[in-house]
Formats: sequence, C-alpha cells, structure tokens
Amino acid sequence: MSPTTLPRASRWETLGAWLHVWTPPRDVEIPAPPSPRRLAVWAGAALVVLGIVLALTVPRIESAKDERSARASAAEAAEDAARRAEAIRVQRASFATSAPDDLDTQLRDARAAILADARARHAAGELPQPTREVTCSRAAGSARSDLLRFSCVAATARLADVAAGPQRTVGYPFSLVVQPETGRLAWCRTSQCPRRAQPATAACGCRSPPRARAPRRRQQADRGGELPVRG
Repeated sequence: MSPTTLPRASRWETLGAWLHVWTPPRDVEIPAPPSPRRLAVWAGAALVVLGIVLALTVPRIESAKDERSARASAAEAAEDAARRAEAIRVQRASFATSAPDDLDTQLRDARAAILADARARHAAGELPQPTREVTCSRAAGSARSDLLRFSCVAATARLADVAAGPQRTVGYPFSLVVQPETGRLAWCRTSQCPRRAQPATAACGCRSPPRARAPRRRQQADRGGELPVRG
C-alpha cells in the first residue's frame, strides 16, 4: 500500500458517515455520497421492485385467508348440521292409543309407554342411566283446545332436598301430548336444539296425535298441527 492510499471504510461505516451517525477516523477513506439524482433512481427502482413483490404476494395471502375462512365456515356448518340431526333423532316422536275419554287411564298408559321408551333408549346406548319410573305434570296449554300437554321426567334417581323437605326428581325430560277424546298419545324426549336451529321447528318437537273421524271443520284445523317442543 502506497503512503497516499488510505483504507476504504466498510459499507456500514460508509453509510453511517453519509447519514452523519458515525464519525470515521482520519486514516479511513469515505467515498463521496451519491448524487440526489442517483438516489432518486435507486429509490424508484426499489419502489418498482416492492410493488412487484406486493402484487405477487398480497393476492396469495388474501386467497389463503379466504380458504381458511371457507374451511372454518364449512366445519362450523357441518358441526351445526350434525348437532341438529342429533337433536332431531333424539326428539323423534312416538305414538300410542289409550282408552278414550279416560284421562287417568291415558296418563297411566302414557307413563308406561314413556318408561318403556326410555329403557329402550338406555339399552340402545342413547341414555347413559337406567330409568326407574316416569312422572308427569300438566304443562302450558296447547293452541288446540282438544289437546293436553304434560311435562314428564323419566326418573333415574330422587334427591332429598334437605332445606325444603320434598324430594327432587332427576332424569330425562319428555314431552307428552294427550287427546282425551280419542285416547291418542304422542310423546318425545325433549332436548335443546342447536343455536342456529332456533326457533325450534316441527322437526324439533312432537307431532300432534292424529284424529280419527274428526268433523271436517276440525280436520281442517288439524292440518299441519305441529307442536314445537323445546328442552
């Protein structure tokens, strides 16, 4: 190295000297900074490259987001459909006939039928606990004057209420619809429908018992007589 040749600063040292954030020593050569025109050219080229990169990557990122959102929506819809199908299956309606114009006999037959239904569901694995008995109490009135609705429980156990004294029934809820005039019975297990299936439709409830030899006026009123039942 000749005496007049000074060592050149590194790129970072040069950049620091250009930006006035680093003071180079006297024995280091700092190249002259580029002209404003050259800087403008470099900046324009950098912007062009950045634009090309963004044009290539942003659509792919958005497409990936859309695909993830579509997969999540499809999974959620499938889960809701599965829950709704399970609720409909659990709440399948059953029908029977008892003695007409004899509510006591009808309720006794209905309790026996619900108990048999609950035990069959337990044997099939639908209900985890076996049932001991069925109790029913009058529920809110029906929109049809010829029907009576009852809330029933297929009891699995009775818990003593120490504070109040009486016992509480623990079990599986059922909804019962009775047509005293004909002795027709309809019942189903009640269960909460999926949130997206609200309000409950006819698929999530018991059908009204069919009427035999009803007057034409009543037959017209009975068409589409679906009684939604909620858990």
